[in-house]
Amino acid sequence: MMMELDWSVNFHNTGLWVGYYTSDMVAVIDLGSLQHISSVEVSALTDLSAWIMGPQAISIFLSSDGKSYKRVSRQTYQAPTDAMGEKRSELNRLSFNKKSARYVKVLVEPFKGLPKGHSGEGEPPFLFVDEIRVD
Repeated sequence: MMMELDWSVNFHNTGLWVGYYTSDMVAVIDLGSLQHISSVEVSALTDLSAWIMGPQAISIFLSSDGKSYKRVSRQTYQAPTDAMGEKRSELNRLSFNKKSARYVKVLVEPFKGLPKGHSGEGEPPFLFVDEIRVD
């Protein structure tokens, strides 16, 4: 299952990205029936000149009933070291042993502050996500 499907390189001003400020992104996907799942991909944007950073962490939770979830994967990421860095879109893939689930919860956690040397150093960045793919 995929959401959005347009791997945009025109970045955040296209209307194809969903932005968050000082909050986590939580998406719950109902696959309609039990499915075998072994990976989830999340597309995120980094554009430090616009105060946008990719995720600090992504966690994947699965459920058969939509009420009780179990975490099956968590990945953490390093903050960019270049204060103004390049503008880029990244596909973050989290793989795990094949599981059966109907509901997939994706938790994307933002960085708490812009990196050292940035004009907004320490201020909260935006988090932009545009695609989630479940395989």
